Amino acid sequence: FLLEQVMGERNGTSVTPAVEGELQAGKPSNLLDRDRIMNDMTNTGTVGALIGGFALSIFNQEFKNIPFEFATGVILFLSVHFCTFAALSSAIIYRRVNCMDEDGVARFVAKWSHIIGMPQKVFVVGCFCYLVGVILLGIANHGGLDAHHNYPIAFSICGGMCCLMIGYILLVVQ
Repeated sequence: FLLEQVMGERNGTSVTPAVEGELQAGKPSNLLDRDRIMNDMTNTGTVGALIGGFALSIFNQEFKNIPFEFATGVILFLSVHFCTFAALSSAIIYRRVNCMDEDGVARFVAKWSHIIGMPQKVFVVGCFCYLVGVILLGIANHGGLDAHHNYPIAFSICGGMCCLMIGYILLVVQ
């Protein structure tokens, strides 16, 4: 997210003209300084591990071999792996940036900006997989789509509202 707010595409590199000018002049950019990157990686890694753990605990239950429950298991499986990737890659980037001075960080950002933004993007996909998996799990555990109750409708509406609101927040804060 942080990268998407301050970086853009230019001549095959992912820096804004202002940042590119600062880097060419030898001045480090204060837009993506060491502390901001480290804070972003800490946040992504921590919450990614938390959501991935939630998905793993749900994934440990037995899913029947019917398409609906199989899809639920696959989506939760993807959530576990996406969130784990986000957590581990954040930790690796955090460690790398933590060992650099500010000038090294500026060069690192200019060269590897697509890598720095990757944990956050994968984390968002993992969270959406988790939310969709929870919706499907709620429907499956309360009679499936053929239930005569209003559970499938309620789970779909509540879960869908949650996904839409998170999507809205993602769009607004960019």
